[in-house]
Amino acid sequence: MEKLMDGRSNVGIKKAEKVFCMVLAMLMAMLMAMVITINVSAGESISKAKIDEYLYTIAYSQQEQVKEPIYGSIDGEWNIIGLARYGAVTKDYISKYKENLLKEVKAKDGVLSTRKYTEYSRVVIALTSIDENPTNFGGYNLLKPLAEFDNVNKQGINGSIYALIAIHSSNYKIPKPDKNYTGEVTTVKKLIEYIIKNQNSDGGWSMADKSECDITAMAVQALSFYYTGSDKSVKKSVDKALKFLSRQQNNDGGYSAEGISNCESTAQVLMAISALNINIEDSRFVKNGNTVLNGLLDYYSNGKFSHTKNGGYNHMATEQGFCALTAYYRSLTIMNGFYDMADGISYQKVSKKVLEKKKTAASKTKTTKTVKKTTKKSTKKNTSKSTVSDKDKEETTSVKNNKKKQQFK
Repeated sequence: MEKLMDGRSNVGIKKAEKVFCMVLAMLMAMLMAMVITINVSAGESISKAKIDEYLYTIAYSQQEQVKEPIYGSIDGEWNIIGLARYGAVTKDYISKYKENLLKEVKAKDGVLSTRKYTEYSRVVIALTSIDENPTNFGGYNLLKPLAEFDNVNKQGINGSIYALIAIHSSNYKIPKPDKNYTGEVTTVKKLIEYIIKNQNSDGGWSMADKSECDITAMAVQALSFYYTGSDKSVKKSVDKALKFLSRQQNNDGGYSAEGISNCESTAQVLMAISALNINIEDSRFVKNGNTVLNGLLDYYSNGKFSHTKNGGYNHMATEQGFCALTAYYRSLTIMNGFYDMADGISYQKVSKKVLEKKKTAASKTKTTKTVKKTTKKSTKKNTSKSTVSDKDKEETTSVKNNKKKQQFK
């Protein structure tokens, strides 16, 4: 009691309290750091700049891997669509594709298929993405077959899904069908109703009986254009599908088909949520701390995607992965949606970036040449090794790599 009234003891208590508070604050900071570390290790957050870097690398790699873009579901339209929607594609590359496609169209006299009308849808989307008119390509109207509603759906639900996407890609007016066609004529309303009518009770869609993540995500992409429209049945259908996709997500953030985790299923879901501008960290699509983006990037390595984890380069996986990353990037940067192609090819954004890199590369090349000249003079006067530092060597290597990356522009 005396010590408490002494004054000196009271100061001691205050000091002790201060020390205790400092220790407590440090402990809380340590605990917070532990929580943050757990979150990062569970699912790394990926910046817009990093996504841009991935896309640029893939764009360059694809034009190196696929020298001759052709008509076809692999090394053809999807490759072109991805490149055009990101914007990193040369006019020469586009010309090669158009030339190869025209040869095929003429050889088939405009009849790409009598059974799979997604062939027409895919080509219409590709031509639209490169600012070409699919209603008069080499004298052929490749949109016209999509007016034949019965034929569009011969192959299953994906017929209507991609016909709807193709028609919406540039808000095309559906032409009159061939005069010899006697079936039902396509309308946007019929396509929407057909898709919704074929939705399974669990919220998914399928080509057979059991709902599949891929086809469900594709249906969501097609219906996304009308999600906020006057037809409330669209929103109801899409919301039901999103619940299905949320339930099907794996702990790594990815998706499976027939029990096998794969790139393509994951890519389609990323395209679906990007079409609706759903935040990548929306709790419905985060499992065990992993987003759909985390799940997709598990299949990525050096500008390429594999079908399954740790697999080799797969053409289809790379094309779908590229399209998905581009769709996400466009959503992130508030650009037109992946299939909303009224904006055409975004050459300007990429051209500016390439120009800046070229200037940087040119500047570094000039510096490197100066260093080399100085080194040669120094070598003549001395018997010692080159005076070029390790840093200069790294710089020279970087210049070579940068120059290589510019070749596709």
